[in-house]
Amino acid sequence: MSQEVCCWRGSGRWGASLPRSECRGTRDKGINPNCSASYSVQAHERVSTYSDIHRQRGSIMPSVILVVDESGSKGFSDNRESVTGEFGVMAGLLIPAEYKSRVEVDVNYIASKFHFSGKRHITTLRETDQKNLRKEIFDYLLSRSARWVYEAIYVEGMHSWQKNLSEFTDMQRADSQSRIKRSQNKRSASLHQELFTGVFGKSVEFCIDQLGRNVSVDVVTDRVDDSVLKLFDEAAQKVLHVGNWKQKVSGYNPDSQKVVKGVITLKVTKGMEHFGDLSGVKHSIAVSQSALTIVADVMVNSVHHHLRSLQSSKPGCALNTAEAIAGHPLASIVYGVAEAQIADTVFRYPK
Repeated sequence: MSQEVCCWRGSGRWGASLPRSECRGTRDKGINPNCSASYSVQAHERVSTYSDIHRQRGSIMPSVILVVDESGSKGFSDNRESVTGEFGVMAGLLIPAEYKSRVEVDVNYIASKFHFSGKRHITTLRETDQKNLRKEIFDYLLSRSARWVYEAIYVEGMHSWQKNLSEFTDMQRADSQSRIKRSQNKRSASLHQELFTGVFGKSVEFCIDQLGRNVSVDVVTDRVDDSVLKLFDEAAQKVLHVGNWKQKVSGYNPDSQKVVKGVITLKVTKGMEHFGDLSGVKHSIAVSQSALTIVADVMVNSVHHHLRSLQSSKPGCALNTAEAIAGHPLASIVYGVAEAQIADTVFRYPK
């Protein structure tokens, strides 16, 4: 038995097929005439994987769209929590670039059923409509075995980390034999940037696992300030150049009575085999308010609600584990929670 389908393929399986009747294609009175359904497959036909796509492309560098959005706190490390267990979370959906247009058409159809008040964000809908939109989006992602990642960090955990780091830096300065008086200006770390670092890093790992070491990760985010885009790019550069860290510094030379500038370089030579060669990974970051950002908005809103509900029974628990995300509707297709996560160690909730 065969059926006409809208097919979205991708990570691991990218999916079971969507029946024509579900996407309301041209045979369904043309409700969605731009629907991508145009061919038939056997019901038992194997759907392409990321690896299949890579083999079909040959020498062409594969590209994956990473759609991100955040929820909860996104301030700086000098902030303290306003409620016990306050945290920020970012989620990212991974889509093979060649299926981007298909996904946008299908999600636009889903979104067209709902009346948003202003921007197309789930929080602008009535509570009943929020529930229905969430179900339709999640059913859509699950039917395609889509893959996604997330990163969550406690506000208090990041504050504690920054405090410890500052104390260590002050000790190093006190022990310094140099006559150069380095600037005392301390830059607070951005929670928003750290969330992106985790999501981007997990996405790169996923793409390498599926497509090899020559791949482009193209980030799409809802509207953010240029300063935030700069932070995101800095984070991406750090991930792709891990083990080769540079920081610009300045200070005052009392002998010459002049301000001097320099660069501190840290290069790790041992243990880098665990990270592998990332020189073939390219990236881009763009702002968009497309159907794709609706999906990311729905996902991260739900993940924040799910993780926040844990605080009543497991206050301060690790947020980026399989145990933490268990019970979420999309837990079966999340990537990057199988092992201990850096965020749960470095930014763990202080006891």
